[in-house]
Amino acid sequence: MSKKGKEEKPLVPKKPVAARTGRPPTGSTYVRLPLKIPLAYLQVLEREAERLQMGRGDFLNMLIQRRVGAIQLNRGDAPQYSVRTKDLAAKRLYTWYAQPGVRDRVDSMRLKMGGLGVGNFFVVVLNEWFGRPDGLQLEEERSKK
Repeated sequence: MSKKGKEEKPLVPKKPVAARTGRPPTGSTYVRLPLKIPLAYLQVLEREAERLQMGRGDFLNMLIQRRVGAIQLNRGDAPQYSVRTKDLAAKRLYTWYAQPGVRDRVDSMRLKMGGLGVGNFFVVVLNEWFGRPDGLQLEEERSKK
């Protein structure tokens, strides 16, 4: 409940089996990429995409374009996130429909990083976007400061 007594809706349902971007049109060349990522990162992905007024899939495509140097984009004045330990431990399947050719770029980058899994790779990419290579801040750490 919020301070005003209204019930707040979580960004991601408490126990989703999976989340996905909208299905691409029939016959499209988009590639399906399943990512198993912590619930906390799925929630933050949603917030960041909304902040930039785009869908989660478009946001992930943008992050890959940024990582390969195709676009220059900085996060600027943006919120910092603190997350619960249990939301980092709970993994969710997110199905991303990527632009053509992105899968090959992602696989190449993953290999260069020691063969990271797809979900782990996107956790690293999101951490880079946040400017927090060591990961998201835990609520417990925030309350100690």
